Amino acid sequence: MALNCCCWISGITSIEPQWRSSLFPSHRFSSFRSSLFSSSVNSRNATHSSSNSIPFFEADVVYSKNFLAKPTEEKQYPCGSHDGGKKEMGSSRSASFQSFAMPRKDKKGFTLELKDQQAEAGTFQDAGFLNAVVKVYCTHTAPDYSLPWQKQRQYTSTGSAFMIGDGKLLTNAHCVEYDTQVKVKRRGDDTKYVAKVLARGIDCDVALLSVENEEFWKGAEPLSIGRLPHLQDAVTVVGYPLGGDTISVTKGVVSRIEVTSYAHGSSDLLGIQIDAAINPGNSGGPAFNDQGECIGIAFQVLRSDDTENIGYVIPTTVVSHFLTDYERNGKYTGFPCLGVLMQKLENPALRSCLRVPSNEGVLVRRVEPTSDAHSVLKESQALQLICQTTIGPPTNTPTGPTTPLHPLNTRGTTATSHQAQHPPTTPHFPTELTAQHGDTIPITTHFAAHPPYHDNRTRFTHNHGTPTSQIATAEHFPFIFWCLVLRSGDVIVSFDGVQVGCEGTVPFRSTERIAFRFLISQKFSGDIVELGIIRNGSLMKVQTALNPRVHLVPYHIEGGQPSYLIVAGLVFTPLSEPLIEEECEDTMGLKLLTKARYSLARFKGEQIVILSQVLANEVNIGYEEMGNQQVLKLNGKYIRNIHHLAHLVDSCKDKYLVFEFEDNYLVVLERESATSASSCILKDYGIPTERSSDLTEPYLDNIGDNN
Repeated sequence: MALNCCCWISGITSIEPQWRSSLFPSHRFSSFRSSLFSSSVNSRNATHSSSNSIPFFEADVVYSKNFLAKPTEEKQYPCGSHDGGKKEMGSSRSASFQSFAMPRKDKKGFTLELKDQQAEAGTFQDAGFLNAVVKVYCTHTAPDYSLPWQKQRQYTSTGSAFMIGDGKLLTNAHCVEYDTQVKVKRRGDDTKYVAKVLARGIDCDVALLSVENEEFWKGAEPLSIGRLPHLQDAVTVVGYPLGGDTISVTKGVVSRIEVTSYAHGSSDLLGIQIDAAINPGNSGGPAFNDQGECIGIAFQVLRSDDTENIGYVIPTTVVSHFLTDYERNGKYTGFPCLGVLMQKLENPALRSCLRVPSNEGVLVRRVEPTSDAHSVLKESQALQLICQTTIGPPTNTPTGPTTPLHPLNTRGTTATSHQAQHPPTTPHFPTELTAQHGDTIPITTHFAAHPPYHDNRTRFTHNHGTPTSQIATAEHFPFIFWCLVLRSGDVIVSFDGVQVGCEGTVPFRSTERIAFRFLISQKFSGDIVELGIIRNGSLMKVQTALNPRVHLVPYHIEGGQPSYLIVAGLVFTPLSEPLIEEECEDTMGLKLLTKARYSLARFKGEQIVILSQVLANEVNIGYEEMGNQQVLKLNGKYIRNIHHLAHLVDSCKDKYLVFEFEDNYLVVLERESATSASSCILKDYGIPTERSSDLTEPYLDNIGDNN
């Protein structure tokens, strides 16, 4: 069946012949136009996740995956097919505006210098640097997210890697994901050597390997790392793709250099588009320029009925960032982000409304609560509702030139005293306004989600701030109509002195422009940056720190094994993208999927904890059909994460365990009966322990009192 879709293939390892027909299962893509895949393959059927582009500009933004609508145009957002049951997605950060020359020598001995190693076209067969390209054999054992106490059946895959000096090799992270054993074999050698994974960069899809056996390194010469290429520069991709066992060489040119969606890491980083063939098994292999210098790592391709020969290479700037991060910290910490959702300012009326004098800047639409920018940047309170009316003085209200007013409801004529729950100082309300007879009363968007209250009243106060003795009712509002206005948020016009255009782009090299998030990805975790912003028409400078994004629903599980807690047969686990993919979106429910795609973490460590399934037993009669539902509270206390839930269960002294789910659904268990039934349930279902090993550690409350 032909694929009527655009597919990103990331992670290309090779697959055994009997599985080749399942590499691109068309039935999984029928409802999507664009999809990202890994360019690696293995001996199990490939699966994928899906995501569409977002209809607004994302500059290092809150990433979200549109699962409701079919996109009308191709976008660089993932839906990937991954090696044998592996998951992939694609979206994240950026890089910085500076010279792209690589450092002469790396501190740890990595060969990052530029050498005069020449190789004319057509002489690659005899070029010595081809011997630095090796074949990778990996055995994977992925977690079973639906049954989190066990792993799936192991599978194998092959890919490519290359030597960089100091006993190290580079490959793609997806080539060694969930690895239990990694082996490498040199060109022209029959011996496979065991390799160790030192670091994995999921977001940039790069992994660092080491081989301790000295025999492997005899006569080996590491590759020279080249600069970022230019358009139409010749490029040669080398690796061990599907179709044979020996090394393969394909040639093309550089077609495009821009911020690209990385399928495996759900990130947006600088990428090189080439027209050289990249096939399953090429993942992790180097791409060379005509001087024999490595200019990047092959990692994904774009498949579509409307396109051909579109492959992607991770540039050396991203690889250098990965290696530097590893050296600085002794581990890989990841690319940082600004943590804001932005909008282009192409429209002149929008810029005028925001008092932006020139054709520059991007509007801050939303700031992630967990980002450092949350305390610095101001979000846009877009589309405030304005009730414009002629105001008559309330009965017995002391008259004066002005009457301060706090608007507290909507529906034009009605407003209620809602101050106990939402005092006027909260972000839902504007600052105290002065209203004269005939003035306009602003009413914020907060009330769009709150129906009018039964008393239909608006409370006025004196200009001294003391409440009046009377309440103004609807009879004092004889004339009403609605209009819309923007309350401006901050407009970012510069990043560390580099001007940001109204389309969210910045200067790149001499005559090009590139996405603003490119600047951010050149930074490291903890770096301080200076932002030039326009706030209420005034230009100012603010500083903020950059750190990796905190995902409410992670794309990859740190440590590889999901957490779980079993209480009287109720299986609780954190929601994650691999779990959604494994369970299939249809079984998760629209409300839960919406939270997974669009909600932001309110604090570090927050998780969406769900009841995955119920292991039937006498103690949980009546609840057996429940599954994939979010649990919100236990005995009235909000649940922050799976570890907090385990702590609440362990510390509970009440007679009952009362679990509260979405839509006020209740599950009540007698605590002592639940405790005594646990061992029997574990034995019946062959489960080794009632909780994952990470939940046996003491719970540390770093958030404060649970309000």
